[in-house]
Amino acid sequence: MKLRIALLATLFTLELAGPAHSAEPSSSRVLVKFKGNVNERTRSDIRKHHRLSRSRPNVLGVEVLAVSTDDTPEEVVERLRVLERHRVELAEVDELIPPAFVPNDPQYPSQWHHALMGAPAAWDLATGEGVVTAICDSGVDGSNADLRLVPGWNVVSDSDDSSPVNWHGTSVAGTAAAIGNNGASSAGVAFGSAIMPLRVTNLTSGAAYFSHIATAINWAADHGAKTAVVAYQGAACSELIRTAADYMRDRGGIVVVAAGNSGAQIDCGHTSSLVVVSATDPLDHKPSWSTFGDLVDLAAPGESIVTTYGGGTASLSGTSFSAPIVAGVLGMIWDANPSLTPVEARSILIDTAADIGELGHDPFFGYGRPQANAAVERAMAFTPDNSAPTQPESLVVTEVVDTQLYRTHLRVTWAPATDDRRVHGYDVFRDGALLGSTPRLEYTDARPVVDATHEYRVQAWDGAGNLSPLSAPFAITAPPVTQIADVVVLDKTPTSVRIHFQTNVEATGYVNFGSNRKKGPDQTSATTPNGRVHDIILNGLSPATTYYYRAAAFSPSYGGIATEVTTFKTNRR
Repeated sequence: MKLRIALLATLFTLELAGPAHSAEPSSSRVLVKFKGNVNERTRSDIRKHHRLSRSRPNVLGVEVLAVSTDDTPEEVVERLRVLERHRVELAEVDELIPPAFVPNDPQYPSQWHHALMGAPAAWDLATGEGVVTAICDSGVDGSNADLRLVPGWNVVSDSDDSSPVNWHGTSVAGTAAAIGNNGASSAGVAFGSAIMPLRVTNLTSGAAYFSHIATAINWAADHGAKTAVVAYQGAACSELIRTAADYMRDRGGIVVVAAGNSGAQIDCGHTSSLVVVSATDPLDHKPSWSTFGDLVDLAAPGESIVTTYGGGTASLSGTSFSAPIVAGVLGMIWDANPSLTPVEARSILIDTAADIGELGHDPFFGYGRPQANAAVERAMAFTPDNSAPTQPESLVVTEVVDTQLYRTHLRVTWAPATDDRRVHGYDVFRDGALLGSTPRLEYTDARPVVDATHEYRVQAWDGAGNLSPLSAPFAITAPPVTQIADVVVLDKTPTSVRIHFQTNVEATGYVNFGSNRKKGPDQTSATTPNGRVHDIILNGLSPATTYYYRAAAFSPSYGGIATEVTTFKTNRR
């Protein structure tokens, strides 16, 4: 009993500081993609059942739907994922996300980042001429003589008004491609490139929805842009934005995204659809505010970057300026060799990066800091990569005990494979099926089948997609682990709700909840009897009120687990 109480205290206290992305509703819209075999009548019934209405035109087959005032977007997404799993392919909140800049940065005396990355030497060979860089942002000041613009679009108003609602988009554009060698006080990395201004917001704060950003990426892809810059926090984790990036890659371009400035670790999975960029300072250190995690591909200068601001210049900080620096290097790569495919250009960018952190990929700097001169030289002398990485060796799977949650995971580790250029990542297989991909030398399997014997293998891949032989197998019996699935809010009234979830083993269920966002879920419900299906009724709630909650479960034999905080809203009447 004491162990159970201690565990619950740990489970519910851990989250009071808040998740990496606040659970506070920041949107009233959700993104839904139905499976191909679902007809329009069924789609209409699902929209009606979940109180959804059309908000905007579809984006790549994904519907942008407005949520009822009786729901939060988070609970609607949960319902769709659980109750409509056989009909819905994708469901996520259409989040309203802020630009990724750090305010109040002091003026820095020079554009230090150019010399650090070898840009002056690269400019003798390429400046990005003939390459169009799309800036998916708050608009760009077309009157700024330091910027060379091509026609753009306002995806919010569906008009050609791409004038700025604030300074952010103009500063991002200048970092990528402000005209150089003209006596002005700043020059972009690819100062020969043209800017395509794509306005994704009409809000003076610059905040933008996932759906607007994805629409802008599609517009850029359809109108000849080779790179698109998304300098917004949280954009890299959106499935819709990743889908839009795939669309652009298929049409010859690459999307570069800012990692963000939360200073926290974000783990939403690594993807080759995007180039995700964290920040460095003049000493190649990570600023305290730079977001990090396995999703990071590269780290580029992001502290005290002199760039266009209004009619002049300013020194600004944030991954908002790291991302366009990388886009600028891509522009120079394509100027040096216009025939390169997006896969080849991305591979050159990563293969020539300076490894400034741990050997290989690390969560702070990714594969390293771009080197413009090395990248341009590689592009000019490019030869196709037909050599596969070597077989990963020394595969080991071990149990890792989480002392806070009284449970264990399986950690898969291996020795690095080698490649004639650079290994970009590893695919991890469990029992012959792909479990996940990672750029690092370890992978945690948090959801093995309890008490079953699993066989793991690993395969390396490089930037060209060449695959190594599979590693030798490693078999292990999965440790007992409590898991929670299918959490959903049902049977809502003005004063009560039912929280339903399932566990994979016999366990006692709990719900922690509260209506104060700053305090977090600070009340614990009554428990369910020991079992695998859990239904917990929360009574005495206030009408039309947003609550923050998480589910938890404890088994004396299999340990405990708690979900991340999410939300629901009680009915008005």
